[in-house]
Amino acid sequence: MLRDRIPVTVNVALKWCGAKQKWIDHSYNHFINVFKSKTDRYETTRIILGISKKQRDFNFHKSIDWDSLTEEQKIYWNKIEGWVIWFRKTYSYIVNDYEVSLKIGKDMSTLKGEIISKYLTSLDPVTQERFADYLIKNLQKGNY
Repeated sequence: MLRDRIPVTVNVALKWCGAKQKWIDHSYNHFINVFKSKTDRYETTRIILGISKKQRDFNFHKSIDWDSLTEEQKIYWNKIEGWVIWFRKTYSYIVNDYEVSLKIGKDMSTLKGEIISKYLTSLDPVTQERFADYLIKNLQKGNY
């Protein structure tokens, strides 16, 4: 259930970082599997995802058990959290640019250049290319 219901922007962010399975494993090991009752595990999963009556918003920071991490793990999860925040703030603008591009018949190479110049200027050129390709591939799959 956790794998299939991750918010889209978080899912795309975790995949970009190569951390989706690691996050799922962390969530299960630290929050979900500590309960014996199936009902409790189910509700905890819904709370983590922000789809519970008790918790109606996904909060990546709360989905990590920061108190049990080593310093190296904290650095790793902070980096992932930074990407999750970036995607949650920025991805909807990129989706909008993509949808407008489709409507006006703009080609994907032009869109790619616009994405790089608008959103990815702080990255090195090789990463810009890879990242823009990744974003466009996800948009073309309908991941938004």
